[in-house]
Amino acid sequence: MGIEDHLPEGFAMPNESSAFPSFWNHFWQNSVSPWDLGQPHPELVAQISSLGRPKRAYVPGCGRGHDAVFLSQAGWQVTAVDMAEHVSPHLNPQLGEDGSIFLLRDAFEVEENEVYELWWDHTFFCAIPPEKRPLWGRTVRRVLREGGVLGALVFPVGKDIAEGGPPFGMSVDNLLEVLGPGAHLVSDDPLSKPARDGGERFAIIRIDPLAEEAK
Repeated sequence: MGIEDHLPEGFAMPNESSAFPSFWNHFWQNSVSPWDLGQPHPELVAQISSLGRPKRAYVPGCGRGHDAVFLSQAGWQVTAVDMAEHVSPHLNPQLGEDGSIFLLRDAFEVEENEVYELWWDHTFFCAIPPEKRPLWGRTVRRVLREGGVLGALVFPVGKDIAEGGPPFGMSVDNLLEVLGPGAHLVSDDPLSKPARDGGERFAIIRIDPLAEEAK
């Protein structure tokens, strides 16, 4: 199961890595976004209180920004990021009007002074090439260095990574592995409100700031 299984007839998959903005621009330029639910993920809506008291949230690979808008409306100070310039005409019109901020950039290019209490990951980890996962782990640890929470829609569960992607198969163990010591699994649950076929779980991982200071 991959993006190619949900494409309109006649649409050609880009012949390049999903690490490049041009890969995603090809979809947005053609108004093709099969990963988009058209609304915030139902499980995020159902589980919002489990993410803690609203502070600062980072939403990488935000796409149209439905999750970012919902988090902002729930009281979070949201920085939503996407590297595909052609996503701009497709953004939720409320993004940026409700206290959230949209930045066009590589999600890994985080400024030294950027600190967040929440990293919300919804089809970002599964969209990056597996060789970039260690970079993902280091970036999460850096922006949550004062202690914070990773909230993740784990998808697609059960897909062999050898099948390729995106989406590339993933598991909670994959997240914990690249986050390293001090990453504590708070919850790992099947969804009360499934949104996709292919297996989804909702995970919360807390980062221990003391482990980060000891490095």
